[in-house]
Amino acid sequence: MHTPSAALHKSDLDSGGFAVRGFWKAGGVEAVAMDIDFDVAARKFEKEQLARRKKEEQKRTQLAAERARTQALQRRWAQEAERRRLDEARRAEEAAREREADLERNRGVAYSARLRAELSLAGEMKGIVRRADKLTLPPSAQLALMEQQATKNGQLFFELRGADGARTHGSILDFTAREGTVGLPPDVMRCLSLPAEGSPAEVSVRYRFLKKGTSAKVQPELSAFQADVSDIKALLESELMLRTTLTEGDRIIVRSGEESYVLRVVELLPEPAVSLIDTDLEVDLLPSVQAEEAAAAEEEARRRLEEMRRQAAEQQRLEEEAAAAAAATEAQRAAEEAAAKLSRRERRRELACEQLRQLGGAAEESRGSAVSVAIRCPDGSRCTATFRTADPLAALFLLVEAQWKEADGAELLPEVFELASSFPRRVFNRVDGVSLAESGLTAAQEALFVQLPAVS
Repeated sequence: MHTPSAALHKSDLDSGGFAVRGFWKAGGVEAVAMDIDFDVAARKFEKEQLARRKKEEQKRTQLAAERARTQALQRRWAQEAERRRLDEARRAEEAAREREADLERNRGVAYSARLRAELSLAGEMKGIVRRADKLTLPPSAQLALMEQQATKNGQLFFELRGADGARTHGSILDFTAREGTVGLPPDVMRCLSLPAEGSPAEVSVRYRFLKKGTSAKVQPELSAFQADVSDIKALLESELMLRTTLTEGDRIIVRSGEESYVLRVVELLPEPAVSLIDTDLEVDLLPSVQAEEAAAAEEEARRRLEEMRRQAAEQQRLEEEAAAAAAATEAQRAAEEAAAKLSRRERRRELACEQLRQLGGAAEESRGSAVSVAIRCPDGSRCTATFRTADPLAALFLLVEAQWKEADGAELLPEVFELASSFPRRVFNRVDGVSLAESGLTAAQEALFVQLPAVS
């Protein structure tokens, strides 16, 4: 009779993940077998540890990146804050310097503000004569100026500057403008290049003490102004009576009948901006911009023409220099070639003389009867000698080469030439091994002439 066996299967795991299978037999007859899979457990444990470490490393990396981003943002914020602080300090320092300069320039008065420009016709509506540059400011401006007793300097003048740098001046009409705004008449708006309609532009308004003007130079844009306007002086006086200030760079529109003309303020004395109140201003009218542009275009055309002529002359000079250099090179080459030819000719003459001396030393008895030869050269000179009939025909050519001396600058004797007789007509060429007798030159006297090859 057997006792029932007990079994612990794979599903029955201990806390360490080991699988233990055991079998028991009654009386201990059958041995107990235990199989522990340590390798599987170790790999599983190592895998879990690796995953845990990887997760922790990713978390540390993420935290480090977040800290780096936070630190970078903090540094950037700190830098921006420092820049803002420095900018504000610079602006404050600049404002302080400008205020000090204004106080010095304006006899102890300083006022500046940035205000929105609005079109104002208040001066015209009130019938103000000098309405063209009258402006209205807010009450706060009046308070700031009165605290400094600005009226001690007389009329209140202001410099107006647009965002693009355009500048002009005007004087106060009243302090009825809305806070944050400045009322400007059309002429001032035009000088600052501000639109009469649309969103208001911001302008800089600064108090200025202006000296009385003594002289001004104005320039019409079109030449028609001088041609069309009969009384320019009266027209200018009536236009200036509409203003309290003038600024270099102002563009003034004057009207004569139905026509309008633009005048530019080019120069003012004693300063670039002046007061026109209670002053005798001397005005000079300059040639128009159109005339100056035409004169400038004419001058530019003249300059270009002169430049073209200069370049042409320079080109001609370079060509002449190049031609002279080429001619000099050619002359040098020709001189060297002529010298070389002359040298070769002299060597031929010396060689011919030597060969003739050798020929003259031969035994006369072995050379046949004597032949007196006279050879006329191309320049009319003669080469004469006495030969023997047994002498080679080439000796006659040697005679010419030895005795004929060409005139200076004349064509040199070519290396190949012929000898000829007139009666009968015969032509002799230099042939080695042929004697005078074999050539038919056996008379006691033979007259020949040099025949040069034809020039092709």
